[in-house]
Amino acid sequence: MKFYINKFKEIAAKENGTFYFSDSDIGIGGGVRSPHVILQLRIPYKDYEIFINNKTGTSFVGTYSCTLPLALKAPDFTIQTRNHLSTLFSRNKKNRFKITTEQEKLNEFLKKSSSLNALNTIAKDTIFEPYIYGKNSETDYQFKIEYHLQFNNWTQVLEPLITFNKEIIDALENRSYTLH
Repeated sequence: MKFYINKFKEIAAKENGTFYFSDSDIGIGGGVRSPHVILQLRIPYKDYEIFINNKTGTSFVGTYSCTLPLALKAPDFTIQTRNHLSTLFSRNKKNRFKITTEQEKLNEFLKKSSSLNALNTIAKDTIFEPYIYGKNSETDYQFKIEYHLQFNNWTQVLEPLITFNKEIIDALENRSYTLH
């Protein structure tokens, strides 16, 4: 556990963010207790906050989220991970990610993103399978990344995901990828 704590502290210091750690046990019935570990980072970027929440113990889930103002009028998109079997039978064996958006400029940006390509390489080599989406709600624009932590060295995705979050924020603020 010390490795993970140190990695999160290192990233918090590098990104001028804050780190939160919780280690407790949860009763799951019959007198049985299960560990419940939470590692969180809050990374400031421009006028926004990238929130990272990794839970281990009863669940092994990582979540990145960032709320942006609705005024950006950002396009909805999803990036789903193709499993290894479907990639094997696909014509495009290099890309594990399936990008879905109606905005062509955003689609091109995502295809050329160096941080998304780095994450694609990790996904090809491990069972890292993120679900990434950006969508408008009635009050804001939610950008979120969800993935399981049940692969070796899940800390290797922390920094590329932060970089990808920043790239998305920059692209959406630039307004060259927004709906007109």
